[in-house]
Amino acid sequence: MRAMQTARRKSEAQPGSPIASLGGPQEAASWSRPGPINGRAPSGRGRLKFVRDHFEEFVNRRNAAVIRKNMTPDFHDHDGPGGKPTGAEGDERMMNVMYQAMPDLRVTIEDMIAEGDKVMCRNIWRWTDATSGKKMQVHGFVLWRFEGTKIAERWATVTAPSEGTSWNSGEGPQSAHLPQMPR
Repeated sequence: MRAMQTARRKSEAQPGSPIASLGGPQEAASWSRPGPINGRAPSGRGRLKFVRDHFEEFVNRRNAAVIRKNMTPDFHDHDGPGGKPTGAEGDERMMNVMYQAMPDLRVTIEDMIAEGDKVMCRNIWRWTDATSGKKMQVHGFVLWRFEGTKIAERWATVTAPSEGTSWNSGEGPQSAHLPQMPR
């Protein structure tokens, strides 16, 4: 669909355009946390920043409770734990279980686009399997729908877990910006 083309370079994502893109961590750092501006919802770039910050806090900083702040009271995850719909409380419980099972769990956002009230991101989740010691990963796509300044709905799809490459070596394109998790 022509309207959903990804603006991959900063020069292609013009302020005020219907599609916004937020590149790597250097570009992300230049945008402030979204919030109402004169009573209006955040811009596309503001929503991109919001989703990036949400992933950082929810997954990489291991703060599952942030979901209650970032989601609407009637938030609906169409693809929650086990592929079943849930609300914020189900996603919060799932993440607390994942923190225990995967102490070095990290997510890296590879691409993001925003259009209208939605943000789509492509990401990679990485961890070390506790039983085998192998580096593992899944690739996923997540679509978030906003209502005002909060996320109201989520749809997601992920690949089956597979063995990853040397993702923990710091050689990845975005690994340097993520703080190390305590072991």
